[in-house]
Amino acid sequence: MNIPLDVLVNIPGAIEVRSKDWRSFESRFEFYYLRALIRCQRMRIREGKKISQWLRGRVRLLSRLNQKIAILQKRAEKNQVKKLRHNYLNLQQEIHGKKKKNPDANIVQGNRKIWSEIKEDIISRYYTDVTEEIERLNMHLPEVLTTSEGDDETGRRLEFYFQEILREVNTMTSKTGDGEINQLGIQMKIEIEKIREQIRNIA
Repeated sequence: MNIPLDVLVNIPGAIEVRSKDWRSFESRFEFYYLRALIRCQRMRIREGKKISQWLRGRVRLLSRLNQKIAILQKRAEKNQVKKLRHNYLNLQQEIHGKKKKNPDANIVQGNRKIWSEIKEDIISRYYTDVTEEIERLNMHLPEVLTTSEGDDETGRRLEFYFQEILREVNTMTSKTGDGEINQLGIQMKIEIEKIREQIRNIA
């Protein structure tokens, strides 16, 4: 059955011409684009919270390691003082046990001998004391925890803090002669490098 074309054209609703509404497509694109941005922002916020929690855990670990080092430093200092006192008293007893005609000369010579015998221990105690580095770390680590979140400069600020912290730990491990303190210092260095690697992602 062949229907003439002019008949088909005149049938109501057979052929309908619709113009594309570009405005509706534009508004729909904006909607999905904004929704994607919101989802991305929420994901970044969740990721930021996780990184913040992880960072706080690492900093608390560094604080615990630093406290252990402080305990070991006090113990080493106590042993060094005890050793110096013991050597000093032994030398005094040895010197005063010898009878000499001139007491003043005896005292002068005795003090010279005491100094020559124990000066290396005194100098060693001075150069291996890491109390100053421990105190600096006790100041720097809480500052990291109070660093503001959500600031554009947070990553750079944290990078600066951990450069200072790493410098103090390096100084500590180079000065100390205690094996246990050295091992704890190495653990701190490993943790600091982990933290700095993570910070570079948010800097």
